[in-house]
Amino acid sequence: MGCPEKFKPWLNRPLDDADLSDLMSLRAELQRLAERQNEIDDKLRDALVRRKFSTDEASLQRAESDEREYLALLDRVMTRMRAVEAKLLLTRRSFH
Repeated sequence: MGCPEKFKPWLNRPLDDADLSDLMSLRAELQRLAERQNEIDDKLRDALVRRKFSTDEASLQRAESDEREYLALLDRVMTRMRAVEAKLLLTRRSFH
């Protein structure tokens, strides 16, 4: 399975400064997203612990709400990470 024909001219174009700039900005964005993912993971872990060990109903509800919020955030960050990784792969292909 090869690359679709419509992408071949783009993949075979010569490397220029814009490509290097794109590559560096994509790598920087991926690094920022990875850091954000770690922050959300920490908050999610805290919410899970609070949910598990809550002694009153209000704390339990708040922990469950936080868990849902952090899972949604984590989903968005990971989706963006996949998009950036795909762009990086396409950019790297233009180097070959």
